[in-house]
Amino acid sequence: MEKIVEERRQRRPGRLPIRLAARAATALGGLLLAGAPAVAQTGTTFLIDGVPYTSAPCAAEWGTCYFQGTRRIAYGIPGKWLYRYATGSQACSSPAFGKDPAFGKKKFCYATASTVLIPPTTPYPAPLTPAQKQAARLLNQATWGATASEIARAATMTPAAWIDDQLARPLSTPSHFDYVAMKGPLGTSEHINAFMESFWSQAVTGQDQLRQRMTTALAEIFVTSAVNSGIDTQPAAHAAYIDLLARHAFGNYRQLLEAVSLSPAMGIYLSHMNNQKEDAATGRLPDENYAREVMQLFSIGLWQLNQDGSRQLDASGNPIPTYGIPEVMGMAKVFTGWTFNGVRAWNAPMMNNPAITSTSAKAIVNGVVIPAGTDGPTSLKIALDTLANHPNVAPFMSEQLIKRFVTSNPSRAYVARVAAVWANNGRGVRGDLAAVLRAILLDTEARSDTMLADARHGKLREPMIRFGHWLRAFNAQPNDGVWTIWNLEDPVTSLGQNPQRSPSVFNFFRPDYAPPGPILSAGLTAPEFQITHETTLTGYSNFMSYLAERGFGGKILPSYSRYEAVADNAETLLSLLDLELTAGQMSASTKATITEVMNTLPVTLPNARRLRVWKAVYLVMTSPEYVVQR
Repeated sequence: MEKIVEERRQRRPGRLPIRLAARAATALGGLLLAGAPAVAQTGTTFLIDGVPYTSAPCAAEWGTCYFQGTRRIAYGIPGKWLYRYATGSQACSSPAFGKDPAFGKKKFCYATASTVLIPPTTPYPAPLTPAQKQAARLLNQATWGATASEIARAATMTPAAWIDDQLARPLSTPSHFDYVAMKGPLGTSEHINAFMESFWSQAVTGQDQLRQRMTTALAEIFVTSAVNSGIDTQPAAHAAYIDLLARHAFGNYRQLLEAVSLSPAMGIYLSHMNNQKEDAATGRLPDENYAREVMQLFSIGLWQLNQDGSRQLDASGNPIPTYGIPEVMGMAKVFTGWTFNGVRAWNAPMMNNPAITSTSAKAIVNGVVIPAGTDGPTSLKIALDTLANHPNVAPFMSEQLIKRFVTSNPSRAYVARVAAVWANNGRGVRGDLAAVLRAILLDTEARSDTMLADARHGKLREPMIRFGHWLRAFNAQPNDGVWTIWNLEDPVTSLGQNPQRSPSVFNFFRPDYAPPGPILSAGLTAPEFQITHETTLTGYSNFMSYLAERGFGGKILPSYSRYEAVADNAETLLSLLDLELTAGQMSASTKATITEVMNTLPVTLPNARRLRVWKAVYLVMTSPEYVVQR
């Protein structure tokens, strides 16, 4: 998957031709200073930034220098010197120097005398510990992005303890609905933009991060959207709906399914609000929109499944449908008669109006028939009980959630393990979402380091999740206290993705999408690639370049002071970014390439530390190791 990301990066016109995945092996760990302070040989004296430093040759090419203490060493020929700090023995031709500065020519190593030793102000970093890397990996899977403080905290806990702590945390306040209610008169821009302000405030600063991330995952399965819908200018509708998902995020699936089905926002979006019963005289039939989607997308899917998520086949080897037209028509009758429970009461479940409710017999899935004369609420209960207890629900929903948190291609065994918890949380309860989420995040395929070497493992990070991570990692804050963030969906200038603005009920991407090429040929899926192409890659690159330097809109600004303090030492700066952004998974070649770019900005330049941080943040967050979460 990282290879695919890199190939697409190379086909797009980037601001910096970094080609991160194509660097030669000789650049591993290198400290090449392309365009850095000039180093000129004058006998046994080097001029660095015009200042002479006494030095002596320590070896010819292929020889080895031996240092007592740390020395500044230079490798190459006059006009083409590379330099770094080293301790102990160091081969003159070591790839640690970086790229060969004068291919085919005899080169020398020179070392400064101890009396003129100038070590970097910032010491070289200690290696990242396994606990730190595991903590960062968990946080990147389960939150809107790891932060330094939360990594330090999570590293002292087991993954199970961290998850349990998050499951016990209360909902963020104020609710989205309450926030919108406080913002401006109806119809004003202040009111219309209020939901997005509240959304980003909770996503970035909420202490219930696991709930925040689960809410987003559910919103991408039980989709409502402001695009091409009757709720495009109704922030209270979106606020109430996301609040609903947040309340049920760790609850029971059956209750969630009913809450979603009776949500006014969903009722308008999928057109079952005020859906009327059939009329033989006029030939009118109930609207089937929600009836189809509640089965296809929200519960059982299109095909009968085994508990590992694989399709069941009939005697001829064909997949077996879960429902047909009669079941759609029966379910459509169930979703008649539902309307607002009050004047535009977005925050209350819809109520049933018997006058427009179908009471005829309703044939639904699994051979269940709701008898004629059954009232609306009872019909709804029978239908939702039938769906929630269908054997497909456990593998179908489990696999979708695994794809949202951990990997686009879970093994069949992984799906089966999570589906078993869905079917029974250990206490005889079916559909316990907290238990399911715990099983997803604690599974060996989520936690084992061996999975990092599996090219099939991992998932492309959604653009809006990457943006949220930047906001969190660098403690970005709005200068006026208001999270004024919207219009992110433009793929040319922005992210190509915006919360609650998917183009259809099928979300921004389908869970089984596979881009043409190696992924499709291998029988794998990569859902997020459906919104990943040359245009969006260029847009994201340009967006991140501006964001890293200037913040969002010049109003939401990051705090880089912690990183600027160590920016004179590229290795230390990259160690921080590697942990907090890529969970210690940054490759040596990527580090070498970013170091090369950073070192085109000598620390003697005005604002050099800040410029180095900007460049490093941008390059890390557009690298394959970051864009692909593993």
